[in-house]
Amino acid sequence: PIKEDFPLLGYNPYSISKIAMEKIGQLTWHEITDMSIIVTRLFTTMGPGQYLDSAISYFAWQIVKIKKGLEDPTFRCGNIDNYRSFLDIDDVIGAFLKLPGIWRGKNFSDTVFNITGTEVISMRTIVEYLIHLADVEVIMSQEGRSIDITRQVGDGSKFHEKTGWEPSLNPLEATKKVFDYWMEKL
Repeated sequence: PIKEDFPLLGYNPYSISKIAMEKIGQLTWHEITDMSIIVTRLFTTMGPGQYLDSAISYFAWQIVKIKKGLEDPTFRCGNIDNYRSFLDIDDVIGAFLKLPGIWRGKNFSDTVFNITGTEVISMRTIVEYLIHLADVEVIMSQEGRSIDITRQVGDGSKFHEKTGWEPSLNPLEATKKVFDYWMEKL
């Protein structure tokens, strides 16, 4: 699992922008103004209403469209044999509500916290669960990506020790919320 002191490596513009913002916070706000800040490193999040550029939302949207006869049974995806520690958006909100109570140290590394799920699950398991919920048969059409992180699992123990917070929903419960959202929306 990835701890807070793990070297930050950007593999795409999105991840590079997150690293850059953290450095701006460290260099500008903390070191120059001596302002106490907290940096959160939020791991993979899902929830109802998320844009279709989120894999889980896109997968649920496709499967619901197949279920409702709005799309042929071809399910399009990339590599689903990768693993993540997913969080439901409501759990993220709960974690963020704990932030004001965290002690703010003078050492920047003391104020960096991973917020992550505690269960590791494959995208394949989530896709199979969505198919089960919809009770449909699909034809898998997988396309690879040039860069694919096969395992991204955070260690949220530091945040848990400071706040007592832990996720209330497991990844499949969170997935069902996304599925139910698309069932109602489409």
